[in-house]
Amino acid sequence: MISVIFFIKWEVLMDRHYQLRQDFCETIIRKITNRMSGSGDGERFCLHNRPRDIYSIGSLSPKPKSVTENDDDFQTDFFAKYAPYSLGIEFLCSLKPKSILKIILDFDVFYRVFPNFTQQNDLESKNLAVVFKRKSAEQIELMVDFDSLATYKRIILNSNNNERFKNVCEQLVEEIKSDPSTICSGEFTNLFKDDIKQQEFDETINKLLKKDKAVPVWQPEIQISFRVANDGKEHINIIVTNCSTDDYDKDKMFDHYMFNVRFSVELIEAEILPYSFNMLEDSYRFKRDMWGIGTNCVVKRIGNRLITETFPLFEQERYGTREKLPTGELLQEMGFKELSENPIPILDKLKEQMQDYQSYCFRNPSHFFDEYSFSKAKDEKQFNECLNKFEMEINRFSRGIELLREAKENNSKYKIVYDAFCHMNETFYKMGTQKGYDRWRPFQIVFIVSQLIDIVAQHWIEDFKKSNDVEKVTVLWFPTGGGKTEAYLGLVIFNLFFDRLRGKENGMTALFRFPLRILSYQQFQRIFNAVYCAGIIKEKYAIKGKLFSIGHWVGNNQTPNSITNKEWEREIAILKNPSSASLEEMEQVQQKLKRVHKCPNQDCNSVEVKVYYNEQHDTLLHKCNKCNLRLPIYIVDTDMYRRLPSIIISTVDKIAVAGMQKEFGNLLGNPRYQSPTRGFSSIKNPKWPDLKEVEPEYRKLLRPTLQIQDELHLLKEDLGAYDSHYETMIQRMLKEVSGNYHWKVIASTATIQDFNRHISHLYGKEQHLLESIRFPEEGPKSDESFYSCKDEEKKIGRFFVGIMGHNKTHINTLVDVLYNFHKLIKELRKKKFIDFNFETGLDVLSNEEKDILLDDYEVSLNYVLTKRNADQVAESIGSQIRDYLNDKNLSGINNEMLTGGTTADQLADVMEKVEKLYSHQEIEHRINSITATSMISHGVDVDRFNFITFFGIPRQTAEYIQASSRIGRKLPGVSFIVFAPQKERDQSYFKYFYKYHEYLNRLVEKPAINRWAKYSIDKTFPGLLLGTLLNNYVRSSGESLYYTEAFTRYFYSLTLAEQKIIQKEILESVRDSYVSGHIYGETFDKKIRENINGFFADLRRNRSHKLQDYLERNFGQKPMLSLRDTEEEKKFYKSPELQKYSSQIYFI
Repeated sequence: MISVIFFIKWEVLMDRHYQLRQDFCETIIRKITNRMSGSGDGERFCLHNRPRDIYSIGSLSPKPKSVTENDDDFQTDFFAKYAPYSLGIEFLCSLKPKSILKIILDFDVFYRVFPNFTQQNDLESKNLAVVFKRKSAEQIELMVDFDSLATYKRIILNSNNNERFKNVCEQLVEEIKSDPSTICSGEFTNLFKDDIKQQEFDETINKLLKKDKAVPVWQPEIQISFRVANDGKEHINIIVTNCSTDDYDKDKMFDHYMFNVRFSVELIEAEILPYSFNMLEDSYRFKRDMWGIGTNCVVKRIGNRLITETFPLFEQERYGTREKLPTGELLQEMGFKELSENPIPILDKLKEQMQDYQSYCFRNPSHFFDEYSFSKAKDEKQFNECLNKFEMEINRFSRGIELLREAKENNSKYKIVYDAFCHMNETFYKMGTQKGYDRWRPFQIVFIVSQLIDIVAQHWIEDFKKSNDVEKVTVLWFPTGGGKTEAYLGLVIFNLFFDRLRGKENGMTALFRFPLRILSYQQFQRIFNAVYCAGIIKEKYAIKGKLFSIGHWVGNNQTPNSITNKEWEREIAILKNPSSASLEEMEQVQQKLKRVHKCPNQDCNSVEVKVYYNEQHDTLLHKCNKCNLRLPIYIVDTDMYRRLPSIIISTVDKIAVAGMQKEFGNLLGNPRYQSPTRGFSSIKNPKWPDLKEVEPEYRKLLRPTLQIQDELHLLKEDLGAYDSHYETMIQRMLKEVSGNYHWKVIASTATIQDFNRHISHLYGKEQHLLESIRFPEEGPKSDESFYSCKDEEKKIGRFFVGIMGHNKTHINTLVDVLYNFHKLIKELRKKKFIDFNFETGLDVLSNEEKDILLDDYEVSLNYVLTKRNADQVAESIGSQIRDYLNDKNLSGINNEMLTGGTTADQLADVMEKVEKLYSHQEIEHRINSITATSMISHGVDVDRFNFITFFGIPRQTAEYIQASSRIGRKLPGVSFIVFAPQKERDQSYFKYFYKYHEYLNRLVEKPAINRWAKYSIDKTFPGLLLGTLLNNYVRSSGESLYYTEAFTRYFYSLTLAEQKIIQKEILESVRDSYVSGHIYGETFDKKIRENINGFFADLRRNRSHKLQDYLERNFGQKPMLSLRDTEEEKKFYKSPELQKYSSQIYFI
């Protein structure tokens, strides 16, 4: 009973913790938007400036006299976006003869008043302080009948022809006149002395009050247009325009802008009809209805009313792991400890619940269909297809369970599979005790078990020949922050144990490939912790084989290619002779080379891990100086080829080394010699006296079985095209080692469309024969599957606020958002918790709770599209915003910039300060702002990132999803999108704000990838040819063939028949690498044959020293050092195949 009570209290506490922060997010939004629109209690008076220069949301400028109805020139269009004078709605409807259109208009105005003594004194000027006072015109109700609309087609309502309008405008004037504080005409300069007193101030003001009052006049106008389109649909367009006169006003006496303008529309005896949001397919899963299109606003439907919004707010509900079935039954917990001891019953129960969910769906289709279904037959077909795919998912999971069941038997030859699975779970149990989690999410364990056959089938080839999907790429597709990394990492750890238990004592098990170097760096610590814990379990059970190890294989600017690398000569010299360097120099070296900062030994847990030079092995290693633990980490490229780490973490672009490095084949299981002390080699090295030849059968055992491709969606355009050629080259090399067998490719992503086509291009798969496997499959609803659903308590995960600034530049609108955010946080810091509650409406219980809450929201992430934007924002933060804050006696902002030029160690340092070290710093010294480009979008997981601004909408929806997912990972987050008014794309996304955010994941653009891009072969051919020469014939000849003379000597030492065989082998190898036999590979195939013939024809006449120079002379390109090595711009054209996927997106 006690434990149950504790559980309930903990749940209540957690709910309160989250609810407080959700309420605080709403407070942040309300405070910022109130200030920027001039609508809050604190904005009743606008001091020292005209309101038009302060309030940038929802304002309408007076319509320029020069603008006529048909103006469409650039200048008119620009100012209509920069300082719009109208706001409107267009919608569809079904009218009847008795129909009535009801419009309710609201707006605010500001008129100038005399300052009070405090306001004047704060100005510290002899001139009269400029103060404007807010006045609201509310609930202006206007009615128009159908007959009038049908007759006139266009109706204009203003104070000249409408009594209601006339009364409102006259009432505004009268109320302003009757206000004693309304400004009077006069001269307001040099009125006061420097040290003004209250009595003197009052006397001066009383004199001024005797003059005539300066009363502004506003002239709002509503234009209603009616038309019947060719399709018979009835359209109504309502435009509110500020037609006030705005003459030059040097004394700032008037402000004829209208503020916080909004109106609602209601039809009586008629119906509002929706547009169709055509960017979504016609499916029961999607609500395609869109209730109107706004002009300088967003349209929202409430009941049978349409309302305008100038700062739309979309609340994205938290999407998380399913905890129970629709029937109410709790989902089986997948505890690490329990699965390590007796997994079969637990997995059986989960499979049973998957089947129950499927049965429930089949029995209750009405639960999934709604009023947005259009075709019952089409809906049922999609619904059944979805459940049939889910059944295939269940079957793959079931086959994995049956394998484990059979493996559990003591006399089973598959016993090592069961043992490896239990060891994998025990590894995660050990990791979980350190990290505070103890179980798998359902999709993670189903994924791992479903892939087991594809791992073991590469060992027991004949046994699983007909039941494996090794050649099919599995796409692990789950939302950002959902746990994809742990899912594929679990599979890798299983594979590590399986390899050791099956007798693979050496060699790489898995290759991790990350599109971004910084991403590979960030994930290194997480993956290393898992590998280290697996090593402890390996030692516990005395499993034979080399210690599990990990390598970081990235570009030469991140880690050395060799220990004699010239670019790293200084750093390596310092490590060889530490006493020769200062502490600062040594720290710089450590920052550049260190890949793990914290000792993984739980008994030590220190941060004294250092990189040092090991003379015995002539390399760089990691060691904890406190407990003297040597960590199994390799960071020098030559160590990768010699030591063959169990796991290699690499970048996508690094694969170009395959075309330059004869030892690359070692990684794929093709070394020819092994030294117990020096490692593996492709040739017989005379300096290694203890070399032994590696037998062909053992080479098959050495080959890797897994490739993990992270962030699949980033492999596109030129990077994707180049990588696709190297991918198929590596597949060919693997097949040559293994006897025509593949490794398993797992590609993970959170944002991709048309993934089958993407995979077919990237990995050279025939799409119709080897369709990739998506896991998990799409659920029966757009926001629900067996594995996940929206939070039952409807918690908000992220708040998205759209800001389209008026009468301000794009940068100044962003400055307003950032200034008001940091001002709010800093001012709340100074308040006691009781005052904090009064100000925010929250209910924190102590100063400590208040401070912890503010800690969660003190950092602003500022996303920018370019480095130039980053400089612009950083300059504004360091000058403009700093000055604003200092004027309020608040400290400035400590901003860090993270762009493409930021190194991995610099990023790690910033993240460490923000995530862990902040609690030990004075608040004024903490980093509380980070301005970043797209490099922040992937792999940066910091729980304290809960506020982000976007300086314009990112170019790709996938990028927007990734960037916005940096916030709100554990707590609710706030995202302010500051749109650029002059950009059509920003205008469009603002206009369709709600639909865009409701279906973000569905609106991701198809990736632009084409392995047949016309000029891509020019860049990759030299590398693929050289890689084929080096990795095939170095091993067979026993010679190093880097140099042209060596290869020429070797080739012409052969008989003519042997030369022809080699030429044919090389031709077929390169053709296989390009998959040029494909229907769309005809152009490539022709070029490959021409290039190979030319290569051999000129071989004798060649005078180039190195083969790579000879290739450059022949083909105009050197082998690529990196896939990002695109010095000369190449044009990419759509092939006929790619053009089939191009379509026009439009709205109807």
